[in-house]
Amino acid sequence: MGDSRAEVPRRAALPTSGPDAAFYGLFPGAPIPEPARDVLPNVLPLVAVQRCPPVTTASSIGWVLRPRTSFAMTWAGDQLSMAMIDPETNDLGPWRDIAGDGPAPPDIDGMLQGVSAQRGAEAMEIGLARMPLLDPSPFGDPREFQYLSGIVGVTRPGWSLLVRGVPNWPRARADFDVVEGVVETAWSGNVLPVMIRLRTEGAVVRFHRDTPLALLHPVAVASYARENAALAGSGSGIDAWPTEVWDKFVASRKNRTSGRGAYRRAQAAYYREVDPVEHRD
Repeated sequence: MGDSRAEVPRRAALPTSGPDAAFYGLFPGAPIPEPARDVLPNVLPLVAVQRCPPVTTASSIGWVLRPRTSFAMTWAGDQLSMAMIDPETNDLGPWRDIAGDGPAPPDIDGMLQGVSAQRGAEAMEIGLARMPLLDPSPFGDPREFQYLSGIVGVTRPGWSLLVRGVPNWPRARADFDVVEGVVETAWSGNVLPVMIRLRTEGAVVRFHRDTPLALLHPVAVASYARENAALAGSGSGIDAWPTEVWDKFVASRKNRTSGRGAYRRAQAAYYREVDPVEHRD
C-alpha cells in the first residue's frame, strides 16, 4: 500500500469513471434532478463554505430531487391522509385518506398528451395512467409513504443511486425522515421512489415543489458488494498502526495548526493541483 508521489493520480485521471447519470421525467414541465453543487452550497453558512471543505463537498455530491407538485401529509392512528397544496395561494385542499393505491397525481392527464401512438399504447399497456402520486408503506407502517417521483435515473454499469435525505439542508423542524434505499439504475428502469417517514402524529407536513425532497447520491456497486465488506486492515492502540497510516495522521495533525486553508492546501498538494489560494473552482 505505497504512497509515493509517482503513484498518486491526479483527480482528473483517477481510474474509476463517473456514473454518467441521466434523468428522464414522465411528466412534461416537472423538475428534473439538478446537481447538488448548484443548489446546496448556496444555503450553507459562509463560514462553512470558506473553512470546511468536508461540509461543502458533502453538499456537492449527487443530484437534488424536488417534488413535481406540492402536497401535505398527516397521520393519525392507523390512517395516513393527504391534501394538495394550491400553488397560487398555498392553501390546503380537502383531505383524503390514503388506502390501497394512492391518489392520482394532478398532472396525470398531461403525461400522455401528444405522445406517439406506439408509446401511448405501451403506456396504457403497463397501466401508466393509473400510477399514483404516492403509495402507503408496503410494510404497513401508517407513518410511512412512498412518493413516486415520475423520474427514471440511468447510470453507467457499476453505479447505483442512493436515495437519501438532503445533506446540510436547513429545516425549521425535523418533521420527517427519508428512509434511504439504493436503486441499481444501471439495469433497473423503475421510477425512483422516495420513502418518507413522518415523525409526529397529527402534525401537518408540507412538501413543496420548490424545496428539495431527497438527494440522489451516486454509489459504486463495488462499495456494497459482499466480497468487499471485509476490512483491509485495523488496529487498536497507537503501536498497532502501520507506519504509513501513523505518519499520515501526524502530518495531518501538524497541518491543522498551520492556519486557515490547511486542508485545501494539503488536498491540492496530494493531487498535484494549483494552490487553492490562487485558484478556486
